[in-house]
Amino acid sequence: MICGAVFDTNKESRIRIRQWLIRYLMQASREMDMLWFTEAVSVEKIAKYSSRIHFALICLDDEAGAEIGQNLYRENPACRICYYRTEPCDLVPLLSSRPISFYLWKQGEKAFTQTLDAITNELSTAKDLFQYETRRDLYLIPLRNILYVQSDLKYVVIHTVSGMEERLFAKLSQVEDKLNGRFVRVHKSFIVNSDHVTFVDKKEHTVILDTGEHIPISEAQYEQAMQKFRAGENTDE
Repeated sequence: MICGAVFDTNKESRIRIRQWLIRYLMQASREMDMLWFTEAVSVEKIAKYSSRIHFALICLDDEAGAEIGQNLYRENPACRICYYRTEPCDLVPLLSSRPISFYLWKQGEKAFTQTLDAITNELSTAKDLFQYETRRDLYLIPLRNILYVQSDLKYVVIHTVSGMEERLFAKLSQVEDKLNGRFVRVHKSFIVNSDHVTFVDKKEHTVILDTGEHIPISEAQYEQAMQKFRAGENTDE
């Protein structure tokens, strides 16, 4: 599911954004996971949540807005940032955080909706994201943040570096088709991101990730998996 964040300390503008978001999602028949930051945000708090955020709406009426954008971009360069403000301002200091949009309140709800459409379209065509769409949800996860993918009966569980999990009603083969060449099938029920593999223990039949987790590797997948790991030169046997 797309995760957005709103950074705004002004109650009235938060209410307005919430109303516009609800109407937008109803019209688009979609759901989004929204994080609301309504007070001063520390660097530590941004670091804690940054990997989950696909796009951020940041109010510049608060002087801390520009700094929040810089910190968020530093922690998660894939995050699409949209700044908004009551009055025009100098945009040059904001460019280093590579914002996707700048929005003024006087532009109204229609322009706000168009901004959200642009953000969604940008995300849906990005090559650095895992994408899986259902009738109501669009799941977008940075590929580098995926540790491994696990089949669980009729579901697929995507394990991420932040510890968060996404549970999809899908087959493992359907998810595998949407991953890039860094992902290696090691078992009928497991696919691992080779960037996070540190060691393959043939004796114990496990792949060890940089998080310390042990993922089973089957005899049937061993030779083919090892060829891919050796090609990537990021594991030792």
